Amino acid sequence: MHAQQRAIVYLGAVGYRLDTRSLEPPCCIWNLPSAQQTEQVVQFSFAFGNSGNSDTKRLVVSTQCVRKGPPAQPEEPFSLFKWDDNEARPLTIAPKQTVIVRGGAGCTLTQDEVFDFRMGIVHLYVVGEARYGDRFDEGRPFVTQFAFEMSVLAGEDDLSKFSASGLAVGRHNCTDDDCESQ
Repeated sequence: MHAQQRAIVYLGAVGYRLDTRSLEPPCCIWNLPSAQQTEQVVQFSFAFGNSGNSDTKRLVVSTQCVRKGPPAQPEEPFSLFKWDDNEARPLTIAPKQTVIVRGGAGCTLTQDEVFDFRMGIVHLYVVGEARYGDRFDEGRPFVTQFAFEMSVLAGEDDLSKFSASGLAVGRHNCTDDDCESQ
């Protein structure tokens, strides 16, 4: 009965949006402030859902976007993931609900980086882990792990046309006991 009621966290989607960030201002002339310079960037986000019938307890999520150049492509992309307590975000997800989390370390891409990914010069992996409990099995920790290789489909010349898709790679697209056996 508990298995039917417990919280089950999953990664529902990897999304992205166009954003603007400030650049370091150039040196001032005659001590007058110069105009603020900005650049467009792509910011990744992650949609985590709870398909269970109870809310999550002690949920913490850590996501990373890792760049890897050839020829050293990882055999197991999840091995690129390093849990960092300082980057992990505490959350609560109600039953049958989804929350959007901004990407963690390395999940903001510049125009030059998008070009490198599109040309295959560098590969982009989005990896992460959710650790949580629920009200039925208070002492038992649960985990969801994921690893996707992102393919940039468009936008290398104009970020307003950016498009990407992800392919699950490796053995660590799993939950709970399946992750433990990896």
